Amino acid sequence: MILVKLVVGDLVLNVISAYAPQVGHNESTKREFWEGLEDLVRRVPIGEKLFIGGDLNGHVGTSNTGFERVHGGFGYGIRNQEGEDVLSFALAYDMVVANTLFRKRESHLVTFSSGLHSSQIDFVLSRREDRRACIDCKVIPGESVVPQHKLVVADFRFRIRVQRGKRAKVARTKWWKLKGEASQAFRERVIKEGPWEEGGDANMMWTSMATCLRKVAVEEFGVTKGSRREAKDTWWWNDEVQKVIREKKDCFRCLYLDRSAANMEKYKVAKKAAKRAVSEARGRAYEDLYQRLNTKEGERDIYKMAKFRERKTRDVNEVKCIKDGDDQLLVKDEAIKRRWREYFDNLYNGEAESSTIELDDSFDDTSMCFVRRIQEFEVKEALRRMKGGKAMGPDGIPIEAWRGLGDVAIMSHPWMYGNRCAPAFREGVNSFLLVAEANKSKQGFMCCPCLKCKNEKDYSCSRDIKSHLLRFGFMSSYNVWTKHGEEGVMMEDGDEEEDNDDQYRSMFSECDDTAMEDNEEEGGEEHAADDPVDDDLRRAISDARRDCGTDKERLQFDKMLEDHHKLLYPGCEDGQKAG
Repeated sequence: MILVKLVVGDLVLNVISAYAPQVGHNESTKREFWEGLEDLVRRVPIGEKLFIGGDLNGHVGTSNTGFERVHGGFGYGIRNQEGEDVLSFALAYDMVVANTLFRKRESHLVTFSSGLHSSQIDFVLSRREDRRACIDCKVIPGESVVPQHKLVVADFRFRIRVQRGKRAKVARTKWWKLKGEASQAFRERVIKEGPWEEGGDANMMWTSMATCLRKVAVEEFGVTKGSRREAKDTWWWNDEVQKVIREKKDCFRCLYLDRSAANMEKYKVAKKAAKRAVSEARGRAYEDLYQRLNTKEGERDIYKMAKFRERKTRDVNEVKCIKDGDDQLLVKDEAIKRRWREYFDNLYNGEAESSTIELDDSFDDTSMCFVRRIQEFEVKEALRRMKGGKAMGPDGIPIEAWRGLGDVAIMSHPWMYGNRCAPAFREGVNSFLLVAEANKSKQGFMCCPCLKCKNEKDYSCSRDIKSHLLRFGFMSSYNVWTKHGEEGVMMEDGDEEEDNDDQYRSMFSECDDTAMEDNEEEGGEEHAADDPVDDDLRRAISDARRDCGTDKERLQFDKMLEDHHKLLYPGCEDGQKAG
């Protein structure tokens, strides 16, 4: 016995081919066959179509007495015990014998002929609910599948819902118009209307910027209707072909309105000219194509052509079905999606675990870490490496749009050089101070990037730096905060900084951080700005140690700093050993 499943549209057809033991076999062999057939039938779900065909080696006869539910009353011959087994099986599984449903002549009923002996032993069985779908069942007298057996053909008609590929109409932005004057107008509007001064979360900044770009592009370039374009073999058309085709259409329009001999002659001439132009243009286009395919650059075109031809010859009614956990076939889209969802849910979450995952949204200030920012030259290099004409990502913005905006689109922290009275500037300064505080030295010093200090003076209090920035603004070309953690990462517990120059600041009590904070509380910003001696001394010490070329010179320099605190002799108050 063989079971074959066929998926046609939303129907699943199960076809079983069976060959029953002959009359001379013992009862155990016959019982084994029917038990195997019953197991096979029970595996077929109720919602699927079932057909059994084959040589069942039984005579169901012309009479349907006792089996009116499964026997149509138009059989052949006299019923025997094997035929009664066939009818009992059909009755048990609510099936009908299709051979007995239609009145036929004897030649259309006899399935087996041997000499003068004829009988009906080959049958087609189907579910009783599909009896109305069976429109005919007969024997083809002149056709022989095997010696002595005739071909039995049963016709069934089912209503099939073919799942056509419905494609929703999606309007698309006409990004291909991003050229020339349209590109310049797009750039000017984005620079003018873009949320350049917004700060805060990076995701919110990206969302607002991408929304602005899409809005301006829709207004400047327009959108498509969203309908699917028909594939036309017009890729080789040129201006000359367009011209002659337009002339032919004009002549046809005139001929339609006035079927005079002159208009007929003009239309014939225009039609002949159009055919000639089309033939010449197509010939030149294909000749250029063949020459390009012979080159190294044409290898990609060959792949595209092969892929297109494969798609054209693909069966549109390809099988799309999977099996569920009970090994049953699923053909409906919703059932297939549900099965895939269950499969991946069990795969990732386990069968015994809940599919709901609770994420820990707790935030701890101690775990906050600032990493190196992406620098402008890295963005420029990435944009340079990207190829044009590629598919857009989820944001729906092509790479050509970002390139067309120029450097303004990749400038880091654009709020830095905007209006200092704007809320965006004040919020940006606060975010800058958070980064500076997280990356200041162990002794608590930070460089001031204002237009006056230019990262040449250090302060321990962020209030002084904030007042400088609000008063003077940022120094020019400081979009990348290289002096405030832009090139490094925030040190975590147990890590040590690479630059240990700050440890030497503590060797001078007059430059101690505590003393500076006391002075700042008394004099504030003016005292810090008017007394740069301490800052210059610390910077000179750091530069001197950095200029040491070898480890030996660095050790000697460190020894000299240590000797600065040693007295020349016990009780000396006027000088140090290395003073």
